[in-house]
Amino acid sequence: MGHIKDSSLQFILITITFFLIFRLLDEESILEELKYVTIFSVAWLFIIVSIAGGWPLSPPLGNVRKYSSRIRKGLLMTLIWAAASMGSYLTILLVLNELITTYAPALLWASALWGVVLDSWPLRHYRPVTAFIIGATVLHIFALLVSLFIKIDEGYLVSVLTHHLAWSFLLSPPFATQAYHFRKLSRQPRIGIAILASASLLTLFSWGAAVQMFKIMEDWISNTFFSSMILWAFVYSYSFSFAGISRFTQPTRGYIALAIITVLAAVWSFVQGVIFGWRIPVFLNLSYILVAVVIHDVFWLRAPLSPPLIIGMPPPYHRDIGSLKRWYEQLEK
Repeated sequence: MGHIKDSSLQFILITITFFLIFRLLDEESILEELKYVTIFSVAWLFIIVSIAGGWPLSPPLGNVRKYSSRIRKGLLMTLIWAAASMGSYLTILLVLNELITTYAPALLWASALWGVVLDSWPLRHYRPVTAFIIGATVLHIFALLVSLFIKIDEGYLVSVLTHHLAWSFLLSPPFATQAYHFRKLSRQPRIGIAILASASLLTLFSWGAAVQMFKIMEDWISNTFFSSMILWAFVYSYSFSFAGISRFTQPTRGYIALAIITVLAAVWSFVQGVIFGWRIPVFLNLSYILVAVVIHDVFWLRAPLSPPLIIGMPPPYHRDIGSLKRWYEQLEK
């Protein structure tokens, strides 16, 4: 239970910190001044963590033995991430300034889906440094092509991508359902493609319903809820390791997790809506709180608190830590 207490403490401290920052400062100014650079930072987090496997110093594929201090490794990884994010952002801002409103969301959307839903296929078969270089290059080319040839209203784009990312994460191999209903497809990219297709259909339904019910282009109510779903999909599945329900295997675990995540996201959205209104929470959830939790869990291994589980969450058919350890040792053979 120690890791649950530390996960709770971590999340509370991160949340309070950003809530205070946004309340004490002008939240609209923070949003407008930092919106695109934070979107780049989220994209690069997915590139480093999901596509490059934590290279160069974080688990699971980085050289975790290079430095004994979790704080030192965390600091170095954070500096690498910040340099990559700021460097690419400034380059695009200087060269393609008028395209950044589409470029940044496209980069984030593609990096998240490739890394989380498709398990970085086929780059996971290459060395982490190779996956890092090829992945970053391909993703930036994709974002450039999207921004050059597709013209979409920014509000519409953010709404649709938030819905699609939420459904994709909930159905993905790491989170909530752990891709249970797609396991018969046996391997990537078939699993990922099926998840993306399913998420697209669910997005058409949820976004269309939200337009009718909440007029989301005006008040962003559903965006707040679905961004909260993304946040809690990671926090509950990874940071809290399916707390309270890890004794169940899939699909039971997934059904209960979906119910828990939905309730948490609804309550979280209401609290944020009361405090900040309905526009700010979308970016607060995805560009600040989620980023801070992932960096602390993966780069810093939650230092100085107890480290998270190596994989993060129990695999679909494993109920306890001992089972998880035996499963991980099999991967190492």
